[in-house]
Order: sequence, then structure tokens, then C-alpha cells
Amino acid sequence: MAFSDKAEFKIPRHIVQPGGVNIEQISGNRTLTYNDAQYQRLDAQSGSLEVILPEEKDGAWFVINCQGTAFTVKDAAGATVKSLSLGEGGLFACDGTSWKQFL
Repeated sequence: MAFSDKAEFKIPRHIVQPGGVNIEQISGNRTLTYNDAQYQRLDAQSGSLEVILPEEKDGAWFVINCQGTAFTVKDAAGATVKSLSLGEGGLFACDGTSWKQFL
């Protein structure tokens, strides 16, 4: 996508996202939706769990941090995007066709 030549949008204050952070213990697979917070700190209580991202949408993103037991981040079709170990995290963003880990 190309940006326009119009003046940039400036934000003169800090940004606050009420409800934008979720800290949760999970004992089963967790499927995210676009109603969920974009910042997810998930404490997996058992092994081999999956965190499933929603259907692809251009510009969508989630920051996911793994606590407890390692888990696998997958797209809605079940393809592995990234396996996260204890203490790892990532920024997962979508270009409209697939989810990728950026950080």
C-alpha cells in the first residue's frame, strides 16, 4: 500500500487503549477474535496448547506473550505461525492473506 502525500497525522498525547490488555491463564486452546484485546499475556497451564488467530484481515495485529508452558500460535486454518516458549512473545500482523510474526 502506498501512502498519500497529505500531511501526516500527529498524535500530541499518549495513547490509552481501555480493555486493550488481557492477562489470562489458559488450560485449553485459546481462539482469539477481533473482540479480544490486542495485547495478550497468556499463562498456559498445560502443554501442547494452541493460540489461534482470527481470520485474516488486512492490518490486523496482536502482541502475544507466552507464560507458563510453551504453546503454538496458529492461523484460523490451523497452519503454524510460530511456536512460543516460556517468556517469548511476538507481534503478529496480517497483510490480508496471511499472519506473520514481525518481532
